[in-house]
Amino acid sequence: MILFLGDSFTWGQGLPIEIWLKEGKSLDYCNRLPPKVPSELYNYEDDNYRKQNHFPNLVAKHFNKSYITKFGNGGTNKNIVDIIKKIDSQCDGNGIDFYVIQFTEVSRDPYIQSGMNEWIEDYNNLTLKDNSVEKMFEKYIKEQIKTIDNMITTYNKKWYGFSWRDDFGKILEENYPKNYIPIDYNNKSYNNFEELRNEHRHLMLSGKYKGIDDSHLNSDGHKVLANSIINKINLYL
Repeated sequence: MILFLGDSFTWGQGLPIEIWLKEGKSLDYCNRLPPKVPSELYNYEDDNYRKQNHFPNLVAKHFNKSYITKFGNGGTNKNIVDIIKKIDSQCDGNGIDFYVIQFTEVSRDPYIQSGMNEWIEDYNNLTLKDNSVEKMFEKYIKEQIKTIDNMITTYNKKWYGFSWRDDFGKILEENYPKNYIPIDYNNKSYNNFEELRNEHRHLMLSGKYKGIDDSHLNSDGHKVLANSIINKINLYL
């Protein structure tokens, strides 16, 4: 079994928009985005399309493994840590062959949000020239990854990670080369998929389909992530 942990990108937010457009549904219908319309309210066929086309299923299918993800759309890095801790207390990771972790936006975490709103504002406004702010985030990220690494290696299991942003991506690339998943596309390697989205907007729903507001990855984008994950895992099988 493969355990995938992440946020709405791992969940496959927005993928049913592809079939809605083919069915002729209006742009207003397709742009009913969370939190106004939770993705958990997809009907069976729409949710099945999401499950078939998000990268966890593509990776699991390649390796002929069952897989699980966290319940529900969205997520934080703290949520990832909490889930792994719960696995530790309940079943010691039995049945999980390896973990694939998609790290998300660091400022979402309540650890950061509590009492640090002014620093988050600086972070979101890209004013991290203040070394104290930058070092605070870097220390926090390093501690999170170290915690995850310690927990999973305790089970004698492997984990692989990649990131939405370059903050986690840089640290994974520099300090955890065996775990780090480079995202490869068009003969270029990325340490985060935000840069991938910016350079190849056709891999986003909003970039491929005119009038769509959802900037999550479309099915082509999920294939790029899946192929990168598969290539990394193949190195260590």
